[in-house]
Amino acid sequence: METLALDLAGNFDAGIAVWAGIVGAAAMLVVIYGGMAIGMTRMDLLRTLGTMVAPHASTSTIYSVGALVHAMMGSAFGLVHAGLITGFDPSTPGAAAGLGLVIGLVHGVAVTLILPAMLTVAHPLVARATSRDQARCSPPSGR
Repeated sequence: METLALDLAGNFDAGIAVWAGIVGAAAMLVVIYGGMAIGMTRMDLLRTLGTMVAPHASTSTIYSVGALVHAMMGSAFGLVHAGLITGFDPSTPGAAAGLGLVIGLVHGVAVTLILPAMLTVAHPLVARATSRDQARCSPPSGR
């Protein structure tokens, strides 16, 4: 039985890669919103992405924009993952699965490290500290 990754090796198909990325993005949303439903997290990814682009839009527009951004990023990541698998050209199903696992782990770690920093710098609704705020939070001098 061949894996999808092995099928892609040496046979890059952008359409399949885009759809695989969208399916992966949808699976990620199922996990995130499942976590919200059982109280594991409060992170609302679609709202966060939507308010980055349209911070003062209606709720339905915010979620629609967030879903579009998430789908586009999923498509882009699908193309990158498929391109890497095609470039490394694994020869066995085990090698293809292992390569896919490594690519996914690197992707997950990178996003986990970069996304919070990006949000604090780029999100329009994140409060920015002023010099007065920083002075208020600084320890008193002379102690």
